[in-house]
Amino acid sequence: MNNKTVFILGAGFSYPASIPLQGHLLKEILNYKPDDYTESAVLIAQNALKNFIIELFGKQKNIILEDIFTILDRGVIGKERFKDYTWQKLYEIRGQLVYLILFIISKRMKSVPENVKNTYISFCKKIIQMRRSHGQKSDSISIISSNWDTLFEIFMNQAFNNKQRSDMGIDYCTYTHFFHEGGISHTNLKTAGKFNIKLLKLHGSLNWLYCSSCGRLYVDDKDNIGIQNKECTFCKTSSGIPNLMLEPLIITPTFLKEFTNLHIKNIWQNAFIELQEASNVIFIGYSLPLADFEFKYFLKKGIRKSANIQAVLSNKDKTNGTKKRYLSYFEKGKVDFNFDKLEGWLRENS
Repeated sequence: MNNKTVFILGAGFSYPASIPLQGHLLKEILNYKPDDYTESAVLIAQNALKNFIIELFGKQKNIILEDIFTILDRGVIGKERFKDYTWQKLYEIRGQLVYLILFIISKRMKSVPENVKNTYISFCKKIIQMRRSHGQKSDSISIISSNWDTLFEIFMNQAFNNKQRSDMGIDYCTYTHFFHEGGISHTNLKTAGKFNIKLLKLHGSLNWLYCSSCGRLYVDDKDNIGIQNKECTFCKTSSGIPNLMLEPLIITPTFLKEFTNLHIKNIWQNAFIELQEASNVIFIGYSLPLADFEFKYFLKKGIRKSANIQAVLSNKDKTNGTKKRYLSYFEKGKVDFNFDKLEGWLRENS
């Protein structure tokens, strides 16, 4: 079996770029002050969400995002009425909440500090070097991400030199489509002679849009299309169905998580195979949270006992419970800790 390294990116990977942690997202959404003219859609969605929260919870300040999504998802899945809300209205509010989440993340991604940009670019260059060093036909590296943002994609495109930009590409490990002509589906990159860099986004992505009619997944490596209103070009031109709007594809923070979408299932299955084959597993900014039971089960089942495990964390993770969770979840002495964040790992592996 080839020597394979699998990187696992958690929320801590994106936090230095000022991407809000999940526990802070709701507060960010409710406190954001949209421009009345250029961000009217944000204002409408924000008011609908505020009214929903006030009606259900009053003016409590400690509402968590999981509780809101669980109520919305339970009503939509069961097609039930929840108090004064029909399931169709719950579905509408759910869509507005997803839109607000992706809007806030996209907004934050436009103002990444310069020193943080340099760290991400250095990491991407390291990934490029590792991928190329084993040859185009190899399968020696992959990245599994639990994040919705597109920081990795953006800075990977900045890290490519001219040659790499022409013969390398992100591989989402599922069949994808593009709005522009000439785009190669990610699953075909390797057979087209390119170096593919596997990026398995378990919870969806800000730059994905999904058609619930034909099942196509449209992606854009350079643009966060998840908050844009776009039609399915295939259904419009081939099936004659106009105004069939695409939807963001993200797995929301709910206690009723559904992984039934075929693209998401494909990605999870491919990620599981990557873990099974990994000789080195490197966690970056992943805190092994207690509530993340699906992914923890997935890790426990997939990672083989002989694999080397490294956790790249921040200094505060020594005492906030993260280190303790790693020590209790993996075999004693199995985890090699680095508490100097991504910058420290890059220095050690330069």
